[in-house]
Amino acid sequence: MANYIPQIRYDDCYGCKACLYNCPVSLFDLSYHVTRRGMRRELPFTKRIEDCIGCGVCARACPVEAIDMVKTEPEEGKEAIYMDWDAPVRIDPNKCIGCTACARICPSNAIKGTVKNPHVIDEDQCIRCGLCFTKCKKDAIYNSNDPIPELVAKEEVKADTE
Repeated sequence: MANYIPQIRYDDCYGCKACLYNCPVSLFDLSYHVTRRGMRRELPFTKRIEDCIGCGVCARACPVEAIDMVKTEPEEGKEAIYMDWDAPVRIDPNKCIGCTACARICPSNAIKGTVKNPHVIDEDQCIRCGLCFTKCKKDAIYNSNDPIPELVAKEEVKADTE
């Protein structure tokens, strides 16, 4: 399960379906309620909360801010990764080996690069779901306002270690 999951406040939700249309994993579906006046109203609900990736796109898309992202407890034996949604996700080119694991799991196709070359993240396209963190075995991906480090030539790294 994700480290954050959406919780809808139905008193504030008016059924615009922004969460339904923007969710990258199609987590939401519609349920039909009849109001006290006998009108039919469509409201979103989560189909399988286990499928949520915790990206927060639904909460950011909601025009009336009726969705809160609620922190969950990490699964036993797994480290919790909590994203700072205000800070960009970046890749350190000195640690990235170009394995493409992060690019393959990215639901928004925000990670670009070729095999055996450092990858980059398109910050405008990134939804900050954190899935790339879970796949990167080299800890090359970070979520911070720190600048992207300059690429150091491999020869310089070898000389420094000797």
